[in-house]
Amino acid sequence: MELEAELAKPARFKEPSAAERARMARRAARKGGRLRRPTAHAARPSGPWRSAALPRPARPRRSRQVITVLIVLVILGAGGYGFSRLAGQKHLGDLTPLTRGAKPASLPSPTLAQPFLGTPAQQYADGAAGIVIPPAEPVGSYYAAQVAAAYQTAKQMLVAAHLDAPTLAGAAPDAFADLLIPQQRTQFVDGLDKTGLSASGNENSTRTWVTSFAPDTQLVGNVVKVHGTMQAAPSTNNGIAVLQIHADYLYVYAVQHPGQSSTLMRIVERQDVDVDFGTYTDPGGALQPWWGTSGNSEAGARCNVNDGFVHPQFRSGPADKVTPKGAPVNPYDQNAPAPTGQLPCQPTTGT
Repeated sequence: MELEAELAKPARFKEPSAAERARMARRAARKGGRLRRPTAHAARPSGPWRSAALPRPARPRRSRQVITVLIVLVILGAGGYGFSRLAGQKHLGDLTPLTRGAKPASLPSPTLAQPFLGTPAQQYADGAAGIVIPPAEPVGSYYAAQVAAAYQTAKQMLVAAHLDAPTLAGAAPDAFADLLIPQQRTQFVDGLDKTGLSASGNENSTRTWVTSFAPDTQLVGNVVKVHGTMQAAPSTNNGIAVLQIHADYLYVYAVQHPGQSSTLMRIVERQDVDVDFGTYTDPGGALQPWWGTSGNSEAGARCNVNDGFVHPQFRSGPADKVTPKGAPVNPYDQNAPAPTGQLPCQPTTGT
């Protein structure tokens, strides 16, 4: 009975409403002098991370487009501007921020012992270890075993094109030629000694399919830094169903004039390539590769030489006759969309 009587009485304490609680909190905060205001800006992630684009459909095969650009060359003891050739670019950004139009900051000077010092390439893998093959899975109508074999062949072709010592030194690129099917091998070998540009602005020499340095160039050390990705997708090549391996890689070379360490600099080469695997010569046989370069660049190379070889723009070398135009670009940034057609020389930062 006493409990019932106690419950019947009016409540001694009344629960405050939400509005009353908010007012009480503000009064308490003002009293303590600690009322917080919203911050002027929120924290945001740093770095140019973007999702990679999907491989584009195969296009008619053509010789590599070589498009000239101006680039920052980091030379022993000082950083400065030089020249380079640039073509198609695609996916995969580096971690170096790029401010368009800004004066490039001073970078640590490279040395013979550490020629990649001060660039993203310092963190890249050495040589073929940088060409990482993804796990093989079925792609369209192609079995996982076919995809795995295509990945392996594509890697062999990339190594032969950009890491083979005789080819880099300007010798006959036999290691690469041996991986081509007969029809394409004939085209490649026959076009090695051509010079000049085609009507569409591409170099006539098929040596642009690989990396070969001009005779006045010496590679520093035995390490080439490599960074990039490859992926598989079903596609078509001139109406033929193919398994396409799309590869987008950077190859960073340390070079100098022979015996002249004061000319030490880097060449940043990017290759964006589709290797289309189909049954070209044997309809019932294994898949065969068809090399189809979509775009290439040699950042640090001279603009006005079109003989298929890479001619570094050494500080002590002849001046290039091409005038740079456009906004600066970063040769390490693979997020930029692939340009098409002939482009002028462009100033570049980021090396």
